[in-house]
Amino acid sequence: YFDQLANLHSCLDALLKDPEVEVVQLKNRLAPSLNVYSSGGFRNVILSLRIRTDNTLRLGVAMHICELQLNLRSQAHIMTKRSHERYRLARNCRGTSSLMAGLAL
Repeated sequence: YFDQLANLHSCLDALLKDPEVEVVQLKNRLAPSLNVYSSGGFRNVILSLRIRTDNTLRLGVAMHICELQLNLRSQAHIMTKRSHERYRLARNCRGTSSLMAGLAL
């Protein structure tokens, strides 16, 4: 968790500049234009990335993709098991009529 947005930004900048890190996807859920319903209310930055070092190449895991979430401490209280279940349900039901029924968890 980051106490300040500036610290989160510095970490993100370092990751983007690191030659051993390949960012496959970046989701900025801190953007003011974000529809909070699409993220289950979560506000963070999510990176899908690969680490390409001599060790990951030697171990055969350089093509593995992992997710890294950069979160603000002030948002930590929102991230509960129940809220994640709601987010996962909403994500999996996008475009289906079962969405509204499922949100009654």
